[in-house]
Amino acid sequence: LAKLDGASIGLLIRRLVLLFVMGVALMPFMFIALPIGIITHFAAEAHAKTALSTSSVKVVGADVKSSYKILTSFAAVPLVMNSVSAAVWYFCDLRTALTVFFSLPMASYVSLLIAREFVLEFYATTPLIISMVSKHKQFKKLFDRRTLLAEQAKEQVRRFDPSLEKELEDLMEEGEDELRQPSLFSLRHSSRKPQQKLS
Repeated sequence: LAKLDGASIGLLIRRLVLLFVMGVALMPFMFIALPIGIITHFAAEAHAKTALSTSSVKVVGADVKSSYKILTSFAAVPLVMNSVSAAVWYFCDLRTALTVFFSLPMASYVSLLIAREFVLEFYATTPLIISMVSKHKQFKKLFDRRTLLAEQAKEQVRRFDPSLEKELEDLMEEGEDELRQPSLFSLRHSSRKPQQKLS
């Protein structure tokens, strides 16, 4: 685990830089997304209270909230975008307002993609920081058990099929840079890579 420290620091720096860049890129989007989020949240909460009061089955009403948020978004998104365009027209000119009006949908879509990546990076960065602060101590037992199981698996392969052992070693050497990550928290990163198929 000690060998992971340098690579883990590099990974942490990369993720923090990505979070900062994506956070800055998402700031303009928040001016549009925040009002939409507030409208849909309070509308869904009010509708859920009504549904819960008339139902003897529902306890939380999560399905009602989710459905009503989607329905409310169909009205809130055009309303907010038209309001922003009208504000630009009022303070600037019609040409700028039309540019904002037609570019907002695409900009919002791109911002949603960036926001998704931001959340995934944040979820991957938080446990990495905790692990580095504790020097991976909470994962020492798991790491030792994983190493032992790997050695036992290699022993079984070596015993019953020596040719397969050589094939696996060659595969690991070829795919070491692509399949192995410099952190204990690499599931989110490695999930993007295409799956290698054994020929």
